[in-house]
Order: sequence, then C-alpha cells, then structure tokens
Amino acid sequence: MRFLNIILCCLLLSGFGLLSSVWAADDVATCLASDPYKNIDAAYGQCDVALHVQGLDAKTRAKLLLKRGMALSAADRFDNAIADYSEAVNLDATLNDARERRAWAYLNKGDFETAYDQFTAALAEEGNSADALYGIGWLMNRWERFDEAEKAYRQSIAADPEYFLAREALAFLLGNRKQDFDASIAAYNEILAYGRERLDAVEFRSIGSFDTKSYYDLIVLARAEISQMAGRFSEAKAGYLELSSRYPKSFVPIAGLATAELNEGKYEEALGRAKTGLELCTILTSGYYCSEVAGTALSAAWSLQRYEDVKITAEAIIKLSIPEFRKSEAHYMRALYHKKLGHMDAAKADFISAIACSECLRHVVAQKLEENGYYESNVPDPDGQRLINGLDACLLDPECLS
Repeated sequence: MRFLNIILCCLLLSGFGLLSSVWAADDVATCLASDPYKNIDAAYGQCDVALHVQGLDAKTRAKLLLKRGMALSAADRFDNAIADYSEAVNLDATLNDARERRAWAYLNKGDFETAYDQFTAALAEEGNSADALYGIGWLMNRWERFDEAEKAYRQSIAADPEYFLAREALAFLLGNRKQDFDASIAAYNEILAYGRERLDAVEFRSIGSFDTKSYYDLIVLARAEISQMAGRFSEAKAGYLELSSRYPKSFVPIAGLATAELNEGKYEEALGRAKTGLELCTILTSGYYCSEVAGTALSAAWSLQRYEDVKITAEAIIKLSIPEFRKSEAHYMRALYHKKLGHMDAAKADFISAIACSECLRHVVAQKLEENGYYESNVPDPDGQRLINGLDACLLDPECLS
C-alpha cells in the first residue's frame, strides 16, 4: 500500500509539473499577444508574470522584455523601458525591434542625440529598417533639415509601403513645411485608400486635443487641415463633417468647420458653429483649436456687425482657463467694441491687455497708430510709453482703430 501511495504521489507531482508547464506557456503566449498601446496595465502585468517563469530560453525572454518595454514606453516610463530593451538586445542580438524601440524611448524622453545614434545602430544591423529610417526622418524634421527628413521618410516608405507613420510624416512635411499642398493632400489620400480596418490596426499615440483611438480618423483630420490651409474649403468641410458625426462632443472638427465657413463668408453658420465649439472649450485648459474657434467666433460676429455678440464672446473667452496669450484677440476685439461705443477707459484697458499678451497684436496696434500719425516705429520706445501715449491720442480719433 505504501508503495502504491508513493507511485500515486509521483503521478500527481508529475501531473502538477505538466500543468505548471502548460500554465507557463499560457503566461508567455498571453504576454506576447497583448497590445500595450490599447491596454497598458494589462500588457505590463501579463508580461511581468511571464518573465517570472523559470527555464525560459534567451530568445523567448528577450521577446517578453521587448513587450514589457513597450508597455513601459506607453506609460511614459522611458528609463525602465530602455532597461528592458537593452536586456532584450543583450539576450538576442538579432532582435532589432528592441534596438528601434530603445531609440524611440530615448527620443520620447528628449535625448535626441542618443536617439539618433540608436537609430543608426539599428540601421547598421538592418539596412532597410523602415522604423529606424522613419525615426531619423523625425529627427531631421525636428532639426529643420527638411530635405534630409523627406529623403528618410521616402526611404522608409520604400522599405515598407505600409509603414503608415512615415507616410503620414511625409504628407505633413510636404504640406506644413514645404507648402506643397497638392502633394500633401495626395499623400494623405494614398494613406486613406488602405481603408479604415487596415489603418485602425496601426500602433500610434493620440496626442493633442483630438482624442481618438482611430488612426483612420486622425488622417482624415490631417487631410482636412491641409485642405483648409490650401483654401480648398469644401474638401476641408467634408472631412470635418465626417469627423463631427463620429465625435459630436469633440470641438476639434467643430472648430475646423467654423473656420471653413468663415473663410467662405458664411458668417451666420460660422458664428453658430463657433459658439458650440466655445461651449465645449470650457472644459479645457489649453489648446490650439480652442484658440482657433474663439478667433472664428469673434471674426464672424464682427463681420456680421453683431457688436454685442463680440463683447459677449470675448468675455466668455477671457474667462476660459487657457494661457493668457490665447486671450489676446478677445481683449483686442472687446477693445474695438468699447471704442465704437465710446467707452474709452475700458477700450484702453483691453488694448493694453492685448498688446501685453501678444507681441503680434502689439505690432498690429503700433502699425495702426503709425498709419494715423500717432506713433513712429523707428523711434526707440524701450518702456512702451510712447505706444501708450499714441493709443491715448488714437482713442480720441473716431477713424483710428475703428
């Protein structure tokens, strides 16, 4: 009987060992199948568990470290990610993905020189690495070496025609840096031709005011913005309308639509749309689009000679929790309103606030004063008092700053 118990015990232990192996394999597979960009905590936890499995071979452990490093990068824990990527490369020198992601981690923490060296090292290992070429292009663009950036992006696309981040970067470069709007829009169209399902599988991080997990929609927005810059307002509106139907609570497409309608001279529509955007802006602390929609609302109201609307809109903008320089146009437009109604003290206070917040508006006011003979830009004015004196005189002149 004792002998049978020993045999039974050995069988149970053997079975438990077999189950442990199955569980270990499951842990590894779960980690490798995880998506750190869609669920950071889950991916990190799964890979951390898998890395505690005993007896892993070097290549498997390297892959697990790579995946955990990706989760750490997605959580902006770049130093920890770099440590995981470095260990992965030490375990498996052929795992070039770890080199590339280590380069991106250095880039994301702002160490651009080291990032460049790391991308170069990745290219030395794999000469046609689309990711490394894209990274070098990103750095060249950052350093305003735009021709070299374009060359690197095109090399990245040649290495992998479906490396969409490089395609997007090239389209942006052509439109925003080189002002070649037709080429830029064509490049965005080439990306969108791959379709929503394919593009939404792209790993990316949504930054800025437009919060989306859809890469397809991000490209639709980028194309609409370039179309707006190119003066192709109907195309821009089509893109913004497509997005506003899917993101009714996002003020980004609303801001774009309002600007397009303003540029088309459709002031009523622009004002109504901009007011809706401003209501959504109240929850933000900053943002380019919030400033854009504010400017559109003011311009549309002024064009409609709705001066009370100008005042109300300006005051709503000034109350927003946004940086002071973004409120400068509101102060300026409210100053014009006060001057028109003869409220000279209030007008002066707003003009001074506007020029204090924005160097651009300071130049605008100085130019207007000079045109009316109340200021001389070629005469030194270190403390700005001559500008204030000119403003005092201008406020008494019905034609000045009218």
